[in-house]
Amino acid sequence: MPVFIALSAGLFVGLYLGIVIPGTGIVATVVFLAVAGMLGISVSRYVMRLLMQRGIIKPQPKRR
Repeated sequence: MPVFIALSAGLFVGLYLGIVIPGTGIVATVVFLAVAGMLGISVSRYVMRLLMQRGIIKPQPKRR
């Protein structure tokens, strides 16, 4: 998971600065939204694990 976080953060910064895909076309917008979603998923997973380790939230039992 740390590699996925680093990859998505690097791609996000690269796209935000215009290094990876220059321009503002529809392709750049779609790729930016996909990378932003990747970053959101990775950060939310990291934060949930951190909150569970600190005891702020408790994991729910699996449903049958």
